[in-house]
Amino acid sequence: HDAHLPGRPVQERRRAHRRRGTQLPRWARCPSPRQAKELDEVAAHWFDHRDHGIEGMGEACRKFDTPVTGGNVSFYNQSTNGQAVYPTPTIGMVGIIDQPEYRMSIPFTGAGDAIVLLGSTRNDLGSSQYIAKIKGVSHSPCPTFDLEEEYALHMLLETLSKEQAVASAHDISEGGLFVACLESAMAGGKGFDICTEKGLRLDAGLFGESQSRVVVSVSQGSLDRLMKLAALAG
Repeated sequence: HDAHLPGRPVQERRRAHRRRGTQLPRWARCPSPRQAKELDEVAAHWFDHRDHGIEGMGEACRKFDTPVTGGNVSFYNQSTNGQAVYPTPTIGMVGIIDQPEYRMSIPFTGAGDAIVLLGSTRNDLGSSQYIAKIKGVSHSPCPTFDLEEEYALHMLLETLSKEQAVASAHDISEGGLFVACLESAMAGGKGFDICTEKGLRLDAGLFGESQSRVVVSVSQGSLDRLMKLAALAG
């Protein structure tokens, strides 16, 4: 919902759509090495929203060399109760698994494995499910997003996949770090124990939706190798 609201500064709307254009490749990389095709539908009430939305997603697609196979724009988003829904850019993506043995998945698998957060967490609750659903704030800023930082994370994920360096990988999106860990734990039938970074608000650390982050798990014996690969990736 971060990109949908009118009255936002132009750069913020463009950043929000640029973020959406890279979030699906991140989802695709966690279970597979690379992405292939993007199917794009943009529905908008306002021409400036449409234009900046397309520009933002276009920047992301060019950075990741992601082909766009089609698109559609609708200016009519009224629901059955007569009220308009927020303009909603919808992106679908298809990923190719060149070598099935490189596929990563989300379940925590090994008792005692280390849980490692890749990427930077900020004191940022903007556009998160926590601030919208728990705090009742429907209008909040788009999270900070840097296209180069996102690209570096994707390159690292590709390396980790090819090197079989982690036991699991799960992107952080709706719900933040805690929900991502919960989903991995439930999928693997395991529990988990995490701590937030010093200097972060507890709610931002657990439920903030800072971009360009992935949770991985790794055996204690492979932890040093993971840290070295992450350091090389910057």
